[in-house]
Amino acid sequence: MTRIGITLPLLNNTISGISDMAVAAEDAGFDTAFDYQYCRNVFMGLSQASLQTKRIQLGTGLAAILPRTPFETANLIADVDEMSDGRAILGIGLGTPQFMGMFHGMPTNRPVARTREYVQMIRASWDFMSKGTAAEIAGEFHSMAIPSEVPWGLRPLVRDRIPIYIAAYGPKMIQLVGEIGDGLL
Repeated sequence: MTRIGITLPLLNNTISGISDMAVAAEDAGFDTAFDYQYCRNVFMGLSQASLQTKRIQLGTGLAAILPRTPFETANLIADVDEMSDGRAILGIGLGTPQFMGMFHGMPTNRPVARTREYVQMIRASWDFMSKGTAAEIAGEFHSMAIPSEVPWGLRPLVRDRIPIYIAAYGPKMIQLVGEIGDGLL
């Protein structure tokens, strides 16, 4: 089955304009509308679009993993998934090395190891949010200590596992997508 997605331009646009384009993409029959991170929060346009669309999947095409923690990313996409009744796709990647270095001061070395650990922590975050369980992870780039009790309660998720698409262009990253990803960007 062929599925066709479209990228929504964020630059020189407003949040409501992004949402309007998602509606137009849905009306035109596209399966997925993606937005991307560059001088805008990648989740904001999708949040607005989720309230105005009914069928089209909404994906980050890509959300950079270096400037935010895995737990934060897991929460953000869970919000979009909830607002869209389960139509969110989390597309992630390191981001453009020049952009990450200039604006965030983040290293982009070891992309396979960083991405593998990040995806593992996102999925552990969803387990913790919805079930109160997850393995404690002491990774090389991030760590997550799971409290033994959750006094504030659990967070209901629309789906236990939101699809994660991974940006890849080298053979090792493409292999990683095949191992742990749900799709390739």
